[in-house]
Amino acid sequence: MFNDTINLLGLIELPLRDRQFTWSNRRDVPTLIRLDRVFINHAWNTLFPTSSLSSLTRDTSDHVPLLAKVSTSIPKGGFFRYEPSWALHQRFRSSISAAWVSTFRPDPTARLVARLRLCRKEGGFGVKDLHRQNSIALRHGEDRRVIDSPSTPRFCSREAYRSLAPAQPLDTSSCMSWALQAPSKIKIFTYLADIDRLSTRANLFHKSCAPSDVCAACPCPETGRHLFFACRLATATWSRLDVPIPAGDFSIWELQAPAPFDPAVWRVGVAAILWSLWKSRNDLVFNGVAHSADSTLRRVCDDLALWRWRFRVAHREPLDILRSYVLSCLES
Repeated sequence: MFNDTINLLGLIELPLRDRQFTWSNRRDVPTLIRLDRVFINHAWNTLFPTSSLSSLTRDTSDHVPLLAKVSTSIPKGGFFRYEPSWALHQRFRSSISAAWVSTFRPDPTARLVARLRLCRKEGGFGVKDLHRQNSIALRHGEDRRVIDSPSTPRFCSREAYRSLAPAQPLDTSSCMSWALQAPSKIKIFTYLADIDRLSTRANLFHKSCAPSDVCAACPCPETGRHLFFACRLATATWSRLDVPIPAGDFSIWELQAPAPFDPAVWRVGVAAILWSLWKSRNDLVFNGVAHSADSTLRRVCDDLALWRWRFRVAHREPLDILRSYVLSCLES
């Protein structure tokens, strides 16, 4: 019945050349059978006559995976498109005439084909190049590449990508994050925290990746703002540092420093505080360990000491001042 259906549909089996059997019961004395096959029709065989079938490594299934590769050896010729504007060019007739008389074949058919081929080459490329050259405005003066002109800025790949990118308003949040003297993961973290794209429970619940959006420390939705500024641990930490929390929506870079710290150093301090709050949250969610404001601030001091070597020598003293201030906020 199966073979009759294959013959009725006119199907052709792709031969499997690297394996004789495709199924095994995996016993000590195995049963080996060829169960898996690939069939194609005549239309497929006409378009892709060199298609092949090979086997892959079997991992878990009793069946051997088969991979059909579609290929063809039929050459494809390029299309020749005549442009009427070529005939208006003053050198078109002379170029075609020279190509027409430049070859000779005894056979009339071969001679015609050879002449048409040369005309195609001359018309398709030579006249096109002439058209491109005529579109260039020539001036008297020294030949110079635009990229080497002293009146243009020095070339760099960043400017090239910027010129190709669509015009968009500057993302100040990403600029602040990438300017931090901190590890790359901290830069990415602060940017995601500022645009509320971290994997908080509210975001995971919105994506149907969490059963609830409730915070692990209090009965409130765990949004980015709640986690970093409204939760009990966050409010205690910022209160200990005497940092006021603005009302409404705001950027993390708008937090006011409690003392006249260097602005770049204070942004690193904000990143360290947010990172410590995030680590404390993860320790509570995944390990059931609750942290206090003191333990959170101690982690901030440890991170600032670790990141100190990323600063230039002249900028390390302002960072030490910020770290000393955080240490002074700990309970004795």
